[in-house]
Amino acid sequence: MSARLHLLFRSVILSCILLFVIFGVTGSVLSVPSINISGNDDYYVWGTVQEISFPLHYRILLYVEHPDGKWYGPVMEPNSTMPGLGPDMRWKIRYYSGDQDLTDKAFQVYLIEKGVTLNQVMIQGARNISLFYATVAARNEAERR
Repeated sequence: MSARLHLLFRSVILSCILLFVIFGVTGSVLSVPSINISGNDDYYVWGTVQEISFPLHYRILLYVEHPDGKWYGPVMEPNSTMPGLGPDMRWKIRYYSGDQDLTDKAFQVYLIEKGVTLNQVMIQGARNISLFYATVAARNEAERR
């Protein structure tokens, strides 16, 4: 009985060490998702996401700051759905913010978990963005270039 218990204890310890090596070295257990804005022009904003395992489980929300300091969004082409990520962890959004496209000052982009509707994340003229219904994995802000 003692030999069996010893072998069981030994295999549990070896399994724990193996799990630590697999997940500890790759950092996938302790990694924190991030989203970056790489660039923008008069019609598109694009960037990348790091440290996520399942890109199909996420959506991208893009908000613009108008000259009056108020935020609007998510901005995207009319009748489109919330954009997701490509398999290479890149994203690109053709944005639409009405007549003021050329005067927007800044962008905020959010990486959210899939499962909310556009009505739950709509912001129209707010001083700050608060997403109560979305699980935000990462966010970033950039000035318009």
